[in-house]
Amino acid sequence: MKKILSVLIFIMFFFIFNLNVYADDIELKSKSAVLYNMTDDKVLYEKNADQEVYIASLTKMMTALVAIENIKDFNQKVVVTSDMLKDVTYDLSVAGFNVGNILTYDEILYGIILKSGADATEIAAYSISGSEKEFVKLMNQKAEEIGMNNSHFSNVIGIEGDNHHSTARDVMKLVKYALQNKKFKEVFGTKTYKNMNGPLKRITDSSTFNMDYVKGAKTGFTDDAGLCLATYANNGTTEFISVTIGAPYKEKNENIVDTKNLYEYYFGNYDYVKILDKGDTLVNLKSEYGKEYNIKSDINIKKYLKKTISKDDLKYEYKGKTILEKGTKKGDKIGTLYINYNNETLDTINITSPEDIKFDFKFYVKEHKVQFVLLTFIATVFVLFINLRRIKK
Repeated sequence: MKKILSVLIFIMFFFIFNLNVYADDIELKSKSAVLYNMTDDKVLYEKNADQEVYIASLTKMMTALVAIENIKDFNQKVVVTSDMLKDVTYDLSVAGFNVGNILTYDEILYGIILKSGADATEIAAYSISGSEKEFVKLMNQKAEEIGMNNSHFSNVIGIEGDNHHSTARDVMKLVKYALQNKKFKEVFGTKTYKNMNGPLKRITDSSTFNMDYVKGAKTGFTDDAGLCLATYANNGTTEFISVTIGAPYKEKNENIVDTKNLYEYYFGNYDYVKILDKGDTLVNLKSEYGKEYNIKSDINIKKYLKKTISKDDLKYEYKGKTILEKGTKKGDKIGTLYINYNNETLDTINITSPEDIKFDFKFYVKEHKVQFVLLTFIATVFVLFINLRRIKK
């Protein structure tokens, strides 16, 4: 019975101390998900984030990224050949490109992201690498470079296979990396684009996907992968990436509903909370000669936390020297202040020496005046005693 009770207590504390990552107030239908605060480089929420899954057309973000990094001129023309389209079957989503079309790379890229076009991905792969197989090698090299350690690609479209998989966390890493590329960010954030066949419109259901803060998105769907969605959002103060994978497709747009629920929960319940004010005392220290130093913060620090949290809920823990020895130079690191909340370190601050530590006679006398008065008295008495003895002689 005691063992069972211990396990229950451990589980209870595990969930209490991980509220940032496993918000119990959110119920998602997606099998795996991640919400990432790009501004603070912090995962806010995760669900089965490292579980290997099929990601359907989210694959095409990697296809587009690799293509962009290997294209020198986005206005360069490409002639569509039959080899390029031989693996594009009728059941795949397409941008509407046909054999003989003459396209710019811009048109191809927007066809990949806006229309999730399997034809566009194959055209990009063949025109850049000569074959899909060679292009996929570049995709896997890029995945390794990014740190997508649980991912492997076997095609440019996102068709399921034994060796084509990823995770919600790896997809988040992909989006984070790709958004650093100006061209990718431009294409990813575009809603409509006019090409040779007329306007290309993002295939996301705009009537449901009515989130002004979302600045870029890519959907995906297959029977095995379920409904998938990766988004980039900016609410005016903070940048976010969300990834939802494996939402049930029997209910329309559950990937969008999950994404919206994630954003609205955090936007409604979280904000930047001040955890340190400029002028706050960080630590009180002494030199070995007794001089005291009140080391204060010279900056304000805010963290993205639940709005109900205040500085009173935080624990400030100093680890380092408590006595500053002679020879310590101004600016030398002497310790670290940890700002903690529920066993999680929110921030650390290096504590440095405020000045060169050396013997200060005046300060020493001031701090030890009782001893000096006593010593002076004893010395005076001793001198008087010696003088009296000389007089007697």
